[in-house]
Amino acid sequence: MCLTGFSLAYGMHKSDSGIDLQTASKYELPSSCVGRFDVLFGLAAILAVFFVLRLKTSMDNAELAFLIVLGNAITIGGIEMFRAPWRRMPPSAEPYARVACRAGVKFAGFLVCLGAIIFLYWVFPEYRRPFYRPFFKMLHLLLPWFVPISAIYFLVAEWRIPEKEDGSWHARLDVLGWWRKIDFNTLRHHVLGWLVKAYFLPLMFCGLTSHLSHIRLVSLNLLHLPFIRIYSLLFTSLAVVEMSFVTAGYFFSCRLFNSQVRSVENTLFGWFICLICYRPFSAAKSHYLNYRSGGKWDVWLAGHEYLAILWGSAIILLVVVYTWSTVSFGVRFSNLTNRGIITKGAFRFCKHPAYVAKNIWWWMAAVPFAATTWSEASRLCLLACCVNTIYVLRAFTEERLLSQDPTYVEYGLWMDRHGIFRWVGQIFPWFKYEYRLKRWLKRGDVKILPRSYFQ
Repeated sequence: MCLTGFSLAYGMHKSDSGIDLQTASKYELPSSCVGRFDVLFGLAAILAVFFVLRLKTSMDNAELAFLIVLGNAITIGGIEMFRAPWRRMPPSAEPYARVACRAGVKFAGFLVCLGAIIFLYWVFPEYRRPFYRPFFKMLHLLLPWFVPISAIYFLVAEWRIPEKEDGSWHARLDVLGWWRKIDFNTLRHHVLGWLVKAYFLPLMFCGLTSHLSHIRLVSLNLLHLPFIRIYSLLFTSLAVVEMSFVTAGYFFSCRLFNSQVRSVENTLFGWFICLICYRPFSAAKSHYLNYRSGGKWDVWLAGHEYLAILWGSAIILLVVVYTWSTVSFGVRFSNLTNRGIITKGAFRFCKHPAYVAKNIWWWMAAVPFAATTWSEASRLCLLACCVNTIYVLRAFTEERLLSQDPTYVEYGLWMDRHGIFRWVGQIFPWFKYEYRLKRWLKRGDVKILPRSYFQ
């Protein structure tokens, strides 16, 4: 069934969904919201900052990590800003006093949300663990600068890209007690977006700092290192690149870069299936679904040098695909949100390339099938399959959220016929995006919004 069929069956019309039925019926690949070469400029900025500053002993890993993220974000953000839709719009014609007043109200709402997040960091014991120290050190150093810079941002944004009643506006109204004027859907969207950023930003920044500490002072002369050491160095280096982009995505979510949050996951199951993959909630998954106790690939292949090199190289290749998938977002990466639809890079071949690569490499790294007994191997493989199922469910919940966007609908339908895993949907229909979209539309789980909503 083509998208025109969906239109007739479920009342989806071009006027209210923003979908060009003639184009969608041909399953053309929509354009990506991130440029083809943006990632290369960001990668160049990361490498430049790293190699210039990595031997500077007066700078600790947290400071270096922040400068790497900043260099990446400024580079890609500048490119995004150059082609952002608001540059084609005239500035606000309203009096400057009125623009400044609205900007002040939004800035006050921003301060309310920022204060609430800092309060939560102070309350929850999780954030008193040593793991989070690099983040709070940088927060302490940057907050005095971040607040006035944010005030300038709100003033410029209100002048160039006015949005009279956004989430910050309603957050301020909530504090003032003007509840009758509040759009609670907008406020909920705003609060959920802040929670996503507040939860993931410390995790990613501290993860980046930790990985950076393992490669910062290491000799890069790979010719004299054993393969397992080369493997470890490449693995960690790719993690640094990936987390540099991810951290920039969470930190630099703003309308000037056109990287703002368009929509946020608002179901409890969607949040649960995502958060269980990250600390501290991942501890429960690790305890109950620990499939790694069977050993490691290098131990399993000890004594088989060439086979070990091939096996380890295949894992690194999968990590490259995973990293490629993540950095394709530029400064738009974020779990549980829609900040624009990516259709280039690894996403040209598969809807969820990062999840596919990650789950395959986990099997290859942990080799659960190589346990000492058949019974133990079966048990560990069953647990690994359970972990794979979690990521299948994550993929489906993400698709459900993104299906509000007509661009993603066109992308998903195109991938059903052109993706490298299209044969899976031909064998198991429930793996086809078209099948899931029909069910979501029929049950009312998804409503495709106008295309202008996501601009």
